[in-house]
Amino acid sequence: MQDRLESIESNLMARLVSTDRVVQKELEPRSLILRGGSLGLPEYFPDVAEVFFREGEYRLRVLPAEVTTKVNGLPVSASSREGVPLTAGATIEIGGMIHLRYEETEPQERVAPSDSVVPPPLPMPRFDLFCKFAQAVGVQIDLEEGLDIALPALLHLFPHAGRAAIYLQTRPDDATWLAQPRFYRRSEDAPRPGAFSRRLASRLLDDPSCSVIHFRERDDEPGLARIDSLESSIMLAARIVPKTGESAPSLRGIVSLDSVGLHGSRPFTPEDLRIIEAAAALLGGFLQRVAFHRTAAELALAREIQKSLLPPRIPPIAGYEIVARFEPAAQVSGDFYDFQPHANGAYFLLGDVSGKSFPAALVMAQIVSTFRAHLGAGAGPAAALAAVDRELASYRALMYATAVLADISAGGPTTFYLYGHLAPYQRKDGVWRLLKVPPAALPLGLGREMDTGPIAGFSVDLGHGDALLFYSDGLTEAHGPAGDFFGTRLDSVLAGLRTEPAPLADALRAAVLEHSKGTLADDLTLVLITRNA
Repeated sequence: MQDRLESIESNLMARLVSTDRVVQKELEPRSLILRGGSLGLPEYFPDVAEVFFREGEYRLRVLPAEVTTKVNGLPVSASSREGVPLTAGATIEIGGMIHLRYEETEPQERVAPSDSVVPPPLPMPRFDLFCKFAQAVGVQIDLEEGLDIALPALLHLFPHAGRAAIYLQTRPDDATWLAQPRFYRRSEDAPRPGAFSRRLASRLLDDPSCSVIHFRERDDEPGLARIDSLESSIMLAARIVPKTGESAPSLRGIVSLDSVGLHGSRPFTPEDLRIIEAAAALLGGFLQRVAFHRTAAELALAREIQKSLLPPRIPPIAGYEIVARFEPAAQVSGDFYDFQPHANGAYFLLGDVSGKSFPAALVMAQIVSTFRAHLGAGAGPAAALAAVDRELASYRALMYATAVLADISAGGPTTFYLYGHLAPYQRKDGVWRLLKVPPAALPLGLGREMDTGPIAGFSVDLGHGDALLFYSDGLTEAHGPAGDFFGTRLDSVLAGLRTEPAPLADALRAAVLEHSKGTLADDLTLVLITRNA
């Protein structure tokens, strides 16, 4: 969008000429829709192709249409938003029936960026125009494309307005959004909109009873001086919020119309107020869809990255069979587990980060990567976790993680260390019981005392068929419709399960999901270590 608002550094002029009928169209630095063989004003439902000016040259891109478009005999892909450059003498073929030739004409006086200038309103009833606006905006999920449609459409809806602008806050911490509008102008003489008054923005966005503000004179609102010179102009402004309400400040925005640069303007009417309020509501729905699709894509990518941090396979350890089950409550998780082999077995780490969603996932990734890096540099597992502890404690935001660290060695006892984490269950001689052991240290991120000396561990001798079950609190705190925790029935569930490791882990996971009716309130991680020799 920015390149469409910058000054055009070329004075190139050109035209399209039909080679099979008497049709000629002079090109100005603005988008031109080619539809059905005709050349005319842009509409909200472009059919075939678009010629536009960018970086000193005209380019052609294909719009979604079941018509083949060729430039110099070569098909143009609809997947490219950048389009194909047009050079003097280039031929354009549309659907095998329409043939155009691109011609460059004599340079004329340099013009301002006029792709931000909208043509005169279409000769169409206002209600029909609003329906087209609603339909066009209603199918958009891309922010740039949606604004490219919405802004000129607003000027079609309001022929007595000289400019349409949207002041959009796309991040909660963005303090500059009031000064950076997206805009369209009806005349090249109209200046670019300036910063919107913070006081007026606050009035629009923070007062539930105020959704539209109508200015008739500059003196009505002293804050209007922050916008630009509007001594004799009028302005209409409305807030844009998602349909879900005010709960997502990152989606807030303001849409405004004014008569700057337009001669013979008339005041806005009560009907105009109703229309801009309805248009702002439609734009709020559009922003909601943009945020949803953007968040969904980001979450999907984060999920894939997080899955890649989990060990692709559990290293084999003589005398043991180990299985793990991981069930995130959302697309990204704060739970984690890891296995790092050593000369006689492997170090095992399982943990649960405080909080949920992206922050917890980021901390989870940091813990796993730091733990692996320090082990790879020759540090022992406790020293690696001490480094994790120091790093988390340095964060400004209070983030911590409970964890269990275990050393699983062939032919020896399993020794584990608890950092504020839940004690494991042990199966001994076929009977499951919760081990009564206190945490060895505070959770990671809170316990700087790990630098002061060794941390006490707990050793368990496992005989043939014995097992240890390590887990996150997504197991014990999974609750049913009545609010009852799965932990209250865990002993009886374990007693009724089979002894084979994989079927046992699968059955336990299934029991948790069945108890919670398929909706986990927290991430669930299980690691079952069974002695089979």
